[in-house]
Amino acid sequence: MKAAFTIRFTQLLTTGFLGLLLAFSMQAKANDFSQLTIMTEDFPPFNYKKDGKAAGSAVDLLMQASAAAGKPITNDKINVMTWARAYKAVQSGPNALLFSMTRTDARENLFKWAGPIGENRVVIWAKKSSGITPFDNIKDNSEKVVVVRDTVGDQLMVSAGATDDQLARASKPEGASKMLINDRIKLWAYSENSGARQLKDAGANVDDYEIVHVLKSSELYFAFSKDVDDSVIQLLQKGIDQVRP
Repeated sequence: MKAAFTIRFTQLLTTGFLGLLLAFSMQAKANDFSQLTIMTEDFPPFNYKKDGKAAGSAVDLLMQASAAAGKPITNDKINVMTWARAYKAVQSGPNALLFSMTRTDARENLFKWAGPIGENRVVIWAKKSSGITPFDNIKDNSEKVVVVRDTVGDQLMVSAGATDDQLARASKPEGASKMLINDRIKLWAYSENSGARQLKDAGANVDDYEIVHVLKSSELYFAFSKDVDDSVIQLLQKGIDQVRP
């Protein structure tokens, strides 16, 4: 009888201790960003890798906002990777943060959001010498379009009615821009600002290119996996509101 009581008492103590540990862990996650896996991609001028480190206006905003919130995020916590890999990771979690993400109706309920970071216009690029004239409807276009896999350009093209046969998917924006530059394809669906930067970095003259269609104008945000506690998002949002003009 005494042995049974001792075992039961030990079980209760263990359960209580584990409960306290869980509560402490949840509280720690709610109060800082230390448990987050932070991801970004090569998307200049907002975020990109420079000299082995994450750089860009969105990186600066994240570090400044977290510092203003009293829980600074250091540069070594930010992982630069391909968009497709990061996008998959932030959907499944746990404790994941990805930026800069265009906030759309299709994505609204997939993530939790803090921001905005800045404006983003998703467009279709073409060479001026291609002979392609601006068009108002995707269905008016018969040319194949290159997109970066799982980016908002990819998703918006599909939403507009483009089939897989009408799309060429690249894993990185550098690959997509080179396809356009080297005349392997005539159209590229991507960000206006970042697309211009990618073309320039690849050695192209941006003046030789033009926008033939606007898919969407929206804003960029920090996107969190759904399991992240609301208090973490609120903490970063508070910091953003403090440092943004």
